[in-house]
Amino acid sequence: MASSVCINHTNRPATARCITCHKPVCEDCVVRHEGSTFCGGACRDNYSHFHARYKGERPQGFFARLFGSVKNLVITVIGFGLLGLILVYAGAKILNLGFCQQLLKLIGIP
Repeated sequence: MASSVCINHTNRPATARCITCHKPVCEDCVVRHEGSTFCGGACRDNYSHFHARYKGERPQGFFARLFGSVKNLVITVIGFGLLGLILVYAGAKILNLGFCQQLLKLIGIP
């Protein structure tokens, strides 16, 4: 920020930039809120309103729904395990695939 000057005090060097509008501000003008820096109350309020409105409305992605919590992870692992067992059983009994028949013998299913 050595080459920037404050937007309100042209004789002072800027020490921060507003995260909303990116204007340079000096230490006396900077507005700090929840770990962020702003040039004034209007930018702070705009930022807060935007995040309050849009932060929680975003739907979870596919993998977040599958693995997002311990409960979902356990259900997903059990589901994939059962699906795999069904596929191996179908491969052994219906398609007569040798490696599927060997897997069933290995886990003790005749």
